[in-house]
Amino acid sequence: MEAAQVDPRDISSVLTCAAFRVYFWDANNNSDEWRLEGGDLIEVMRWVASHRDGRTYELFAEVEASGDEAGPLTMVRLEGEDPTAGS
Repeated sequence: MEAAQVDPRDISSVLTCAAFRVYFWDANNNSDEWRLEGGDLIEVMRWVASHRDGRTYELFAEVEASGDEAGPLTMVRLEGEDPTAGS
Protein backbone atom coordinates (compact mmCIF):
# COMPACT_ATOMS: atom_id res chain seq x y z
CA MET A 1 0.00 0.00 0.00
CA GLU A 2 1.16 3.52 -0.76
CA ALA A 3 -0.09 6.74 0.83
CA ALA A 4 0.06 10.19 -0.73
CA GLN A 5 -1.50 13.52 0.12
CA VAL A 6 -4.24 14.75 -2.22
CA ASP A 7 -5.84 18.01 -3.22
CA PRO A 8 -9.55 17.79 -2.24
CA ARG A 9 -10.44 20.41 -4.87
CA ASP A 10 -10.11 17.86 -7.68
CA ILE A 11 -13.41 16.16 -6.71
CA SER A 12 -16.40 17.02 -8.90
CA SER A 13 -19.06 15.07 -6.99
CA VAL A 14 -19.63 12.73 -4.06
CA LEU A 15 -21.97 9.74 -4.32
CA THR A 16 -23.94 8.68 -1.28
CA CYS A 17 -23.88 5.04 -0.23
CA ALA A 18 -27.51 3.92 -0.21
CA ALA A 19 -26.79 0.49 1.27
CA PHE A 20 -24.25 -2.31 1.34
CA ARG A 21 -24.40 -5.71 -0.30
CA VAL A 22 -22.64 -8.81 0.93
CA TYR A 23 -22.27 -11.97 -1.13
CA PHE A 24 -21.08 -14.97 0.87
CA TRP A 25 -19.54 -17.86 -1.12
CA ASP A 26 -19.42 -21.45 0.10
CA ALA A 27 -16.91 -24.14 -0.89
CA ASN A 28 -19.12 -25.12 -3.88
CA ASN A 29 -19.27 -21.50 -5.13
CA ASN A 30 -22.92 -21.12 -4.16
CA SER A 31 -23.70 -17.58 -3.07
CA ASP A 32 -25.92 -16.17 -0.33
CA GLU A 33 -26.67 -12.49 -1.01
CA TRP A 34 -27.65 -9.84 1.54
CA ARG A 35 -28.52 -6.13 1.42
CA LEU A 36 -27.74 -4.10 4.55
CA GLU A 37 -29.24 -0.67 5.23
CA GLY A 38 -29.00 1.78 8.09
CA GLY A 39 -25.46 1.00 9.18
CA ASP A 40 -22.05 2.43 8.57
CA LEU A 41 -19.04 0.53 7.23
CA ILE A 42 -17.81 -0.49 10.68
CA GLU A 43 -21.21 -1.94 11.62
CA VAL A 44 -21.40 -3.76 8.28
CA MET A 45 -17.92 -5.26 8.74
CA ARG A 46 -18.96 -6.49 12.20
CA TRP A 47 -22.12 -8.03 10.73
CA VAL A 48 -20.08 -9.76 8.02
CA ALA A 49 -17.62 -11.14 10.58
CA SER A 50 -20.45 -12.58 12.68
CA HIS A 51 -22.30 -14.14 9.70
CA ARG A 52 -19.56 -15.38 7.37
CA ASP A 53 -19.20 -18.82 9.04
CA GLY A 54 -15.82 -19.40 7.38
CA ARG A 55 -17.12 -18.50 3.92
CA THR A 56 -15.37 -16.12 1.56
CA TYR A 57 -17.30 -12.99 0.73
CA GLU A 58 -17.59 -9.89 -1.40
CA LEU A 59 -18.59 -6.57 0.13
CA PHE A 60 -20.02 -3.75 -1.99
CA ALA A 61 -21.26 -0.22 -1.43
CA GLU A 62 -24.46 0.34 -3.37
CA VAL A 63 -24.59 3.84 -4.84
CA GLU A 64 -27.09 5.73 -6.95
CA ALA A 65 -24.82 6.70 -9.84
CA SER A 66 -27.42 8.92 -11.47
CA GLY A 67 -28.44 10.68 -8.26
CA ASP A 68 -31.96 9.43 -8.99
CA GLU A 69 -33.31 6.91 -6.47
CA ALA A 70 -35.32 5.24 -9.24
CA GLY A 71 -32.31 5.08 -11.55
CA PRO A 72 -29.84 2.26 -12.02
CA LEU A 73 -27.59 1.28 -9.14
CA THR A 74 -23.83 0.94 -9.20
CA MET A 75 -21.95 -1.33 -6.84
CA VAL A 76 -18.45 -0.46 -5.71
CA ARG A 77 -16.45 -3.45 -4.50
CA LEU A 78 -14.94 -2.69 -1.09
CA GLU A 79 -13.50 -6.09 -0.29
CA GLY A 80 -13.30 -9.66 -1.56
CA GLU A 81 -13.50 -11.38 -4.92
CA ASP A 82 -16.00 -13.41 -6.88
CA PRO A 83 -14.57 -16.95 -6.84
CA THR A 84 -16.51 -17.78 -10.02
CA ALA A 85 -15.04 -14.90 -12.05
CA GLY A 86 -12.99 -16.23 -14.89
CA SER A 87 -14.26 -19.81 -14.55
